[in-house]
Amino acid sequence: MKKAILNLALCAVALAPVVSCTNEEMTREEKQQAAITEMLTEGMKPSAENISLMGSNSTADESRAPIYTNDNDKGQFFETKDHSIGIFMLAKKVCDENISDGKYSEYAPYKYLKVDWTSPKDAENPQYSDVWSVYLKNVRAKADYVKNAADEIVGTKLNFHPGDLAPTDSRRFYPMGAYHNYWFYGYAPFDKAEISAKPARMSALFKDLNGTQDVIYGIGKPDITDTHATWAYSAKYFRFSENRDPVTDVPDSVTMKFSHKMMMVRLKITAGGTPINSTLPDVDRNYSGAYATTVEKINFTNVPSVMELILADNDDNTKDGTFLPAEGATRTKVYSVNVNTNPKPKYPNYEIGKDTNVPDTIEVGTVLLPVITGLKENPYMISVSLKYQGISLPMLVPMRLPVAVDEYSNDYFKPGYIYDVVLKIYQPEDINLNATLKPWVESTTSPFISPDGDGTFPIH
Repeated sequence: MKKAILNLALCAVALAPVVSCTNEEMTREEKQQAAITEMLTEGMKPSAENISLMGSNSTADESRAPIYTNDNDKGQFFETKDHSIGIFMLAKKVCDENISDGKYSEYAPYKYLKVDWTSPKDAENPQYSDVWSVYLKNVRAKADYVKNAADEIVGTKLNFHPGDLAPTDSRRFYPMGAYHNYWFYGYAPFDKAEISAKPARMSALFKDLNGTQDVIYGIGKPDITDTHATWAYSAKYFRFSENRDPVTDVPDSVTMKFSHKMMMVRLKITAGGTPINSTLPDVDRNYSGAYATTVEKINFTNVPSVMELILADNDDNTKDGTFLPAEGATRTKVYSVNVNTNPKPKYPNYEIGKDTNVPDTIEVGTVLLPVITGLKENPYMISVSLKYQGISLPMLVPMRLPVAVDEYSNDYFKPGYIYDVVLKIYQPEDINLNATLKPWVESTTSPFISPDGDGTFPIH
């Protein structure tokens, strides 16, 4: 940036966060040790893939909320159709260099600076109220691909929504003076969150999740190995200093790493067959009744009513990004997936007793569930609504999702992973009742005592 007439202009470094996406980066072996859940005969198990990020420009069903994922060839980069990401720029502390030697500690404004994310007014010194603790407060942003000259996707850039100060300009600038160290926090979906601010904690509360919304969280913080982290992040951090190579060691942006906070349950159905002879192989099973049964709806119950995403906790950084049931939340929500699909044969011209008599496994939908503690003791429950020969059947008795963990892992479910649930659908069985009634039996003795001892009862 060229020198301007006003020296203050040197402090105006544009904010240009760059994002990347991780999914609890794991080795191949760790992925293989992910949670395994037994569900009926097929089971619920992690697929071979985890979720990367994609924007709402997906060609998937537009009636559903966007799932932030992407094609493998685009790696960790993603884009969104609109400004669906909320961004916070929060002061973590007063820059150490400003107060370490006590030179400034007794002088305004340093004397009165403090980090309080509720930004209260200082009654005694209103001119020094710390309104800079929350510099960007839930500013909407849009993720756009960054392409090189060959039109190849090489990154993702977050572009802010134009604000009131500059309705047609999406740029934002660091505050003058470099008094604070700022970290960046982001989340999506923007329109589903209620923000809760405390002096040392900023959270997003989600009350309207229904199993179709993907929740992602991102953070941009300095690398602890960065020798210039004292000023990270502030305008001064990005300016040239005598300790930094002016060509090779001048950063120009903050990288925010996003990850999923939900797990994806991929629902599949297949047919269960009635054995014609228990000694014969599966090709001799009769699947026709299952093919005539429609899976109308699959419900997941026992879901938390309100989820809290801790965007930032200034007392305990390990809580950043924690996604857990909010205080007072109940396990009363139900996530429903409309299916309206029948099991189908793998081969159209199948014949019982032939190799073509094989049921197909069909994907019928997905549901996004929060990963919470205690799922082994208090798991999610599944219930299924069926229709057979035009008759809608009542919801079946809810089935637990029992968890079977291999000997190498103590983890059950992980955010950012896809788990398969295969429901094997059998032909409903009629309730057939036969009845008999025991006939009257002529007694040969009498339990009654006659007054005269002759078996009669005189009436006088």
